[in-house]
Amino acid sequence: MIGLIKLKRVILLGIRNFYRNGWLSTVATLMMSLTLIIITSFVVFNLIISSVINIAKNKIDLSIYFKDSVTENEILDYQIKLKSRTDIEEVEYINKTKALSYFRSLPIKDELKELVKEEDNILPRSLKIKTKKPEDIEQISDYFSTSAFSLKVDHISTKDNQEVIDRLLNISRFIRWVGSLASTLFILIALVIIVNTIRLTIFARQKELEVMQLVGASWSFIRLPFLVESVMYVVLATTISTTVLFFGFRIIQSLAYQFLSITDYDLEKFLLNHLLKLICWQLVTGLFISLISTIMSLRKYLKL
Repeated sequence: MIGLIKLKRVILLGIRNFYRNGWLSTVATLMMSLTLIIITSFVVFNLIISSVINIAKNKIDLSIYFKDSVTENEILDYQIKLKSRTDIEEVEYINKTKALSYFRSLPIKDELKELVKEEDNILPRSLKIKTKKPEDIEQISDYFSTSAFSLKVDHISTKDNQEVIDRLLNISRFIRWVGSLASTLFILIALVIIVNTIRLTIFARQKELEVMQLVGASWSFIRLPFLVESVMYVVLATTISTTVLFFGFRIIQSLAYQFLSITDYDLEKFLLNHLLKLICWQLVTGLFISLISTIMSLRKYLKL
C-alpha cells in the first residue's frame, strides 16, 4: 500500500513538473514528435515499397510478341507446348483483334488510338504467359531469347516488367539511406534538446530539490519524477506523430495511388492494419531516446 501511494505521488509530481515547465516541455514534446514522424515515415515507406515489390512480382506476367511472318498455327503450337510445362499456370493467345481491343482500352489519347485500325492492324500477336512462381519468368524469357527465335520473336515484355521492379528497389534503397541519415540526425537533436530540458529543470528547481533531500526524500523520489516527465514527452509525441502520419498519408494517398495502382495497392488499409504496430514502435523508440537522455542528464547535472 505504501509503495502504491509513493508511486502515485511520484507520478503526480512528474505530471505537475511537466506542466510547470511550460515552454520547455512543449519544445521537448514537439522535437520528439518530429523525430518520431521522421523515423516512422521512413520505416512505413520501406514497408510499403517492400510490400509493393512482393505484390508486383506475383502479378508480373510474360508476353511474347511474334513477328507477322510467323503463322498462327506455329504460335498455337507454342501455346500447347507451354501449357504442358509444370511451371506454367496459364497461357493465353492474343490475336490481332484482341490486341486491338486491349490497345483501345489503354488510357491514351484518342488520336493515338485512331492510328491503328482493324483493316490495317499493325499490332503483333502474342502469348501471355503466367508462371506459377515469379522467378520462373526469367527461364521462359531466356528460352525465347535464343537465336532459334530471333526471326520469330519481335519483343519480350519481361524486360519492361523488370524495369518496374528495379525502379522500386532503387527507391527502397534510396529511402533506406536517406531515412537512416535523417533518423540519426533527428535522434541526436532530440537527445540534446531533452538533456538540456532536464538540465534547465534541475537548475530551476535546485533549491526545491535540496529541501526535499533535507526533509528525508529518498533518491528515487527525487529522480523518478524526471523519468515520468520524459515518459509524458513520449506519450504526447506518439499521439501527435500518429495523428500527423495517419492524416498525412491519407492526403498523399491520391498522389501515391498513381504510382502504386499498378498493383491495386490500398495504402489506407495498410496503415490501418499496421496502426497498432506503428504506435508500439513509436513508443519503444521514443522511450529509448527519452529515457537515455534523461538518465544522462540526471547523472551529469543532479548533484545531491
